[in-house]
Amino acid sequence: MPQTTCAKCEGEIPKNEWSCPHCGNPIETAADRQTSNAISTRGMLLLIMLFIAFPVLLFLLHIFVPEL
Repeated sequence: MPQTTCAKCEGEIPKNEWSCPHCGNPIETAADRQTSNAISTRGMLLLIMLFIAFPVLLFLLHIFVPEL
């Protein structure tokens, strides 16, 4: 059975395991890393829109259309 090595304790982990049987360290796959990067990028764009673009848009509306 193919095995991998734990990054924390250097123990051997079977390929079908989700965590190290020796220390309990979760196994992070390439798909997990890619998903977490996509979530953080999407979250960062949402924060930029919420705290920068939206207030600027409201300010510009207030300046050019004061009766709103």
